Amino acid sequence: MYIEEEVGRKTTTVNVSDWENAYKEVKHLLESRFKFDRVEEEKFRHHVERGLIISKINCYIEVDDFSYKEVTLVLNITKDEAEGKSATVTVDSKGEVVTNYSNENGKRSVWYYAFRSIYDKFIYGQARGKWKEDTAELVREVHSELRGSLKNL
Repeated sequence: MYIEEEVGRKTTTVNVSDWENAYKEVKHLLESRFKFDRVEEEKFRHHVERGLIISKINCYIEVDDFSYKEVTLVLNITKDEAEGKSATVTVDSKGEVVTNYSNENGKRSVWYYAFRSIYDKFIYGQARGKWKEDTAELVREVHSELRGSLKNL
């Protein structure tokens, strides 16, 4: 069973004078300022001819054996000039709480799914509700910190 619940989205657009410094600052803040268990850059695309850089960064906080909080950031950097370093940075962030019950070792029966569904609804769902609130706050915090940092560059 796989349960993914979205808790919030935020978008900000900021003009920066040096897109490379802005990109490095975002990566540095995510890796050092917040207590993520892991930060992974899923994709980085640099379209030189169009002056466009796209980066998708996933940040995870493990809460127990089955669940984790995830903050996904997509950076769209559009260079203002072909040769210059000034750019417009758009940061899209999304928070999710993900629960994944394993399906291994004969746990694919109808009884297992029924047990997990009841357990999740009445017991585990309450904990996930608290994690949803925490993740929504984390998205606001991360987004606010990134916006302030980018505006100061």
